Amino acid sequence: MSNAWVGHVYLKHWVSSAHYFDGDTVFNFLVDSDIGQQYSGKSIQQWNYTFQSKIHLKMIKYDDNKSGFWILSNGTKSFYEPSSNKFTQKYADTNLTSFTILENGKEIVLRTNNEYLIYDKTTNKLAKENNRLP
Repeated sequence: MSNAWVGHVYLKHWVSSAHYFDGDTVFNFLVDSDIGQQYSGKSIQQWNYTFQSKIHLKMIKYDDNKSGFWILSNGTKSFYEPSSNKFTQKYADTNLTSFTILENGKEIVLRTNNEYLIYDKTTNKLAKENNRLP
């Protein structure tokens, strides 16, 4: 039994102590650490960003429908759009722990320690809160 891969996955990056990364549909990657991030790939010019102060990253996930990356850190939900090199904070809550993009492509489930929230990507607002978890 083999777990073979045809090709190679080697892209240079400057991000020391990289904790999180995710790739887009054409094999470009956003690599994040507590001090900065880098977007790079074989067919694009690299983009680097250094945070003004150290942050605590929790998750990163590529969104096919919006062609960008959702990033969860320090209780903020942000979006990075590679086509414009734009990094925008979308939602803030110090209790955020994780998230997932729903299959409908229009919503994100944000998780806290005691509830979950449904975030509408088109309006950039909360669509629903549920704090009745078991």
